Amino acid sequence: MSDTYEKEPTQAWITTFAGTAINLCLGILYAWSMWGAALR
Repeated sequence: MSDTYEKEPTQAWITTFAGTAINLCLGILYAWSMWGAALR
């Protein structure tokens, strides 16, 4: 039972950081699409 307890927080942090990275990449793409159109 202690193995399951140890794995859950690690998986939660991996999921949190993966979600943050995905949102950051999408935000960069969105910002670039807005600024790229304005710079042309």
